[in-house]
Amino acid sequence: MSQWIGVGTSREKDSFRAAREAAILAKAATKQQDTDLVLIFSSVHYNPENVIKGTRQIMPEAKIIGCSGSGIIMPRTIEERGLSILAIKSNSIKLGLGCCSNLNEKNIRTAGQELAKMSLANFKTASRDIFIMFSDGLIKNSSELILGVEDILGRSFPLIGAASSDNLRFTKTYQYYQNNAFANSAVGILLGLNSGFGFGIKHGWKPIGKPRLVTDSEANVIKKINNEPAINMYEEYFGDDITELKKTRLSRLTILYPIGINIPGEDEFILRNILETTDDGSLICQGDVPTGAEINLMLGSKDFCIQAARDAAKEAKKGLKDKPASLIIIFDSAARLKLMGRFASSEIDAVKEVLGKNIPIVGFYSYGEIAPLKAMGFRGTSYFHNEAIAVLAIG
Repeated sequence: MSQWIGVGTSREKDSFRAAREAAILAKAATKQQDTDLVLIFSSVHYNPENVIKGTRQIMPEAKIIGCSGSGIIMPRTIEERGLSILAIKSNSIKLGLGCCSNLNEKNIRTAGQELAKMSLANFKTASRDIFIMFSDGLIKNSSELILGVEDILGRSFPLIGAASSDNLRFTKTYQYYQNNAFANSAVGILLGLNSGFGFGIKHGWKPIGKPRLVTDSEANVIKKINNEPAINMYEEYFGDDITELKKTRLSRLTILYPIGINIPGEDEFILRNILETTDDGSLICQGDVPTGAEINLMLGSKDFCIQAARDAAKEAKKGLKDKPASLIIIFDSAARLKLMGRFASSEIDAVKEVLGKNIPIVGFYSYGEIAPLKAMGFRGTSYFHNEAIAVLAIG
């Protein structure tokens, strides 16, 4: 059993040259003639079609998957403008890719089923271990997409990934699949890993105040909390400061104080960012919030972020069962990047301290993270998270 892993990065302004440069570096690091799998994470400054062309010129035989991010996690730095390419050559990893485009024209759960079926068909008969998915971060109901995938792969099958993003512009994100770059799509890869893997997801936020009940909601819009306009919860706590939330998308107020959903049977809350408010006092969230959900206002800080990153890495390390990691992939929240600012690298450093400082590492900052809460044993369904950090370690 052998595998060769290489990571290449570029900050070159031209899209084709940036992809070509990163691909050359990634391939050189593997020291192999050809490549089985390529993951591309790029900021939205790049033309996605030219990114594919530049990558293909160097690695024409590889299977390609990836997406855009609000920041790109590189081995030694974090860049809000940049591109990272992961190249893998292996004689043991089995894989099957899938893609579902034009999500806004389809039933979102059916689209998830379509994505999983395509990945399975391309995977053939080998034993499968994990599904990695990248979806458009601007679709309204990512939770239904996840359920669709689980309809096919199973509720307890480990599903991890993230929603592509665009530097908090909320206009257009990209998904890479083979020779194409899409928007409004979901792409995924089903993996069989004889080398083993582990993952963890944490946010670190703490509940404050009393629990409240969502009494009226539709998909990602909370209309009533305790039978009152949803925004009243924030007005009760913050008074005049609520004007910030009303004026801006993903304001600092909601980053520091997101909503936490209490999930029966789970130990942690699922977080929801507030993207904006409506004239009638509804809260538009970055993810679904069901009617009848018990919620709390949550409190976050930079220190909470760093500790959560460390805890997620520890969960991932447990899953490896004493095997060393050969690759680290991180899906971190764009909201956390905005909160952490120039201290963002402290989260990545915390992960390295746990899993190894010289392990190849890639990742991006997303509009939502995907993973089960119960990492050990994969006993439960996967969820769509906000303001979390997910760490995947491959043995």
